[in-house]
Amino acid sequence: MPDTQGPTLNTFTGGGDGLQMIVYHKKTEEYFVPAVLDGVTWELHRKGAPGKLSFKVVKDDILKMEYGDTVDVSWNGTQFFHGFIFEKKRNKNKQWDCLAYDQIRYLLNKDSFSYIGKKANEVIKELAEDYELLVGDLDDTGFVIEKRREPNTTILDMIQNALDLTMIHTNKMYVLYDDCGKLTLKDIEKLQTNLLIDSDTAQDYAYTGTIDKGVYNLIKLNVDEGENGHKVYYAPASNKDYENSETRKQWGVLELTQNANPHNQFPQDLANRLLENYNKVSRTLSIKGAAGDLSVRGGSMVFVNINLGETDWQQSDDEAKLSIVETVTHRFSNFEHTMDMDVRNDKITGVSNASGGGGGAGGGSNGSNSNNSNGSNATQASQNIERGADAFVGATMPSGQNGCVEAATRVGGYNSPFLAREARNGVAGVNRLVSDAHSYGVPVIPYDESKLEVGDTIVYGNNKHVVISSGGYSYVGNSSSRRKVVRGSDYREMGGLHPTWIIKTSHG
Repeated sequence: MPDTQGPTLNTFTGGGDGLQMIVYHKKTEEYFVPAVLDGVTWELHRKGAPGKLSFKVVKDDILKMEYGDTVDVSWNGTQFFHGFIFEKKRNKNKQWDCLAYDQIRYLLNKDSFSYIGKKANEVIKELAEDYELLVGDLDDTGFVIEKRREPNTTILDMIQNALDLTMIHTNKMYVLYDDCGKLTLKDIEKLQTNLLIDSDTAQDYAYTGTIDKGVYNLIKLNVDEGENGHKVYYAPASNKDYENSETRKQWGVLELTQNANPHNQFPQDLANRLLENYNKVSRTLSIKGAAGDLSVRGGSMVFVNINLGETDWQQSDDEAKLSIVETVTHRFSNFEHTMDMDVRNDKITGVSNASGGGGGAGGGSNGSNSNNSNGSNATQASQNIERGADAFVGATMPSGQNGCVEAATRVGGYNSPFLAREARNGVAGVNRLVSDAHSYGVPVIPYDESKLEVGDTIVYGNNKHVVISSGGYSYVGNSSSRRKVVRGSDYREMGGLHPTWIIKTSHG
């Protein structure tokens, strides 16, 4: 980015009761206090979107308001928003409908970016300076990302990728937001509030418990085994278990039919896992008209105590669940401040996107795992493994010379959901990795060079060592002698160890 004069922040303090707005007209360096109509909304998300202010003003002969001018808004004397006008609409009357976004809107620009040895908070600071954005308090995220390349990616995704890597390695979640004109990063634990939402403090709520979408009590996996014919795997696996299914008796038959990868050696395990995941009520909860609190934003945590009256979920009247606010919309009207929010917790988990009848569990007819959006083809898998290598080559794993599994799960996790989950769970032993692959239905096949694909995990000896295939004979893995992650040119030369198994993490 070209060097320019750094950004400045024009804010205000004070103000009277209710809502007050000040527009700063950049060209003339004048301030205006427009006549704001009722119905101002301020919308915030936990991640992936900028803060958005929607408002209506009366355009008179005095007010000057152009695209890019700044808007500062306070409620009862407390400022809560600093942003920039991006959109104006009007009809025959003199009323303008306007949209303003906070600084995170500028993080939707796309660019390419590479860095070495930086923490997520340092990445945010550097990117913010490049795009002339102001930075406030950034929590130290601790984990150092050894190396990473982000080609043709939105700045916001670059930042979220760094935060996701941090969460994988530290199990800590961070929330990025704009605090009245300054980019701020906080550990989500610091965003916990003492706010209690119950049936008395919420005007209304919209709860949906459904078995109409993403809920199944019978799983059917079709496997085309080529010359061996066609085989079908069911969960529940036995007629007795099917007949005894309480949800079948109550709901009727809700079937999910999918095609399974013919290379999956454990389709029954996969069917059982799908049944465990989908054989339960899906739930969503939106709070309507709660008393407004300016401290609540996407990523805040609030206590929710609303007895939903579900007979399949025994709730006590005093059970307040700590819940994450995924989205919140603050509403200001008639000197009242209320807020609507979508929350999630261990019971309110959202509705699955799975659909019955299609071909998706473990792969379609091309043999790739259609559940693995990151590794749907060899080209994408190669790109994903390269990204993983860029992030970790040169890094020393927590187990040092014995960190082969840690290296494989971290690098391979860029392409394989299974390996990413193993990394998050801190798996460090080859025996555990192989056992978990069996449990999760990821194929483990005898070593055959012709069946090795980019992203597969190569197992050596009697579960002595693992590396990730990066194409041909090349690999990425932990070097015991050098005590760091390296790129290698020939996986067959491994100090006397010989490949014995392939975990098909290229497709799962």
